[in-house]
Amino acid sequence: PISPSPDPVAGHEYTDKFHEVCKVLERDPTGTAFIGKPGTGKTQCILHAAATTGKKVLNVQVDQGVEYTTQLTDIFEQLKPDILFLDDVDHIPQKGLFQLLDSLRKLPVHLIIAANKPEVLDEAIWRPGRIEHLFEFNLPDAAERKSILDRYGEIFEVPIPDSFLPASDGYSGAFLREMVRRLTFETPERAISQIEMLRKMR
Repeated sequence: PISPSPDPVAGHEYTDKFHEVCKVLERDPTGTAFIGKPGTGKTQCILHAAATTGKKVLNVQVDQGVEYTTQLTDIFEQLKPDILFLDDVDHIPQKGLFQLLDSLRKLPVHLIIAANKPEVLDEAIWRPGRIEHLFEFNLPDAAERKSILDRYGEIFEVPIPDSFLPASDGYSGAFLREMVRRLTFETPERAISQIEMLRKMR
């Protein structure tokens, strides 16, 4: 979709890098990489940055083994986005990824890739001309988790149990949101157990 709305609570993961991302978007088109575990705010950061800078972003979820070069070039010509955000590029075979990036870099667009597992990417991905900027997104610490839980508690209009903070160690913002959302229809104990099972399945 073009420029979907960012989550109003998201932001804790990237407050220290948000302004720098905006500065990158204000410059000439370049190649940028966002790396970090799922749910740590990579997509939300670019949505917020695009909204702040008045840029139009095309968010593309990349699937393994699919050839995107021709399709994305055609879509770009139709929609004319300022930012092309390719999510989950670590799912693409490396040869195909290099071909894709080299093709898209010819377009007048900010190309931003996101990877959950950067260690699987070939080192050649970081050579000059492909990626010039790198931003790392981390899981929230205890203070950040408490802030997120409290803010989602306000949105969903539910009190946050004391058990949620210690039980959420290592959780991303996306899982914290789901924990709180579940309080609207199930007990805190079940919400915790259900989210923990979902995390183990990822």
